[in-house]
Amino acid sequence: MTSLLPHAPDNVDEADLLDLLSAYQYLQAQSLRMSTRISEVLDLSPTDVRALVYLLRAQDPTPKDLATFLHHTTGSITAMVDRLERSGHLSRRPHPSDRRSQTLHLTDTGIKAVGYIRTTYQDAFNGAFVGPAIQTAASTLKTLADALTPALSEISPA
Repeated sequence: MTSLLPHAPDNVDEADLLDLLSAYQYLQAQSLRMSTRISEVLDLSPTDVRALVYLLRAQDPTPKDLATFLHHTTGSITAMVDRLERSGHLSRRPHPSDRRSQTLHLTDTGIKAVGYIRTTYQDAFNGAFVGPAIQTAASTLKTLADALTPALSEISPA
């Protein structure tokens, strides 16, 4: 059988690779649908939702940190932070060691929104992963994401 993949590794079965790609694309599609629906319920954009979840776990994040995480310009982050501050989801505080910068913090409204997001995903994943399988799934997803990182710079027009 002639390979459909021009650069398929010798040690990977092409059918298995295509199955993985199909499953990955299905996960992406379902994730987009979930993110869009949560955003609609919270009256936020999908990027706003990603920002709120990031801010919950980050230590004294700055707008620049958020821009790096979201792969956005600092200008677009400023507009987002302004919007999320106006809606009561986050607040700005002076940076503890850099007087030219600010840190971003969730307000009670922001924490409540992230709680809703967490509960929604917890309910969706209920039964799919139990106990240590949750960490295994998280590790596998991170491994897949990390594998994509170097590939990004290698993508060129066909």
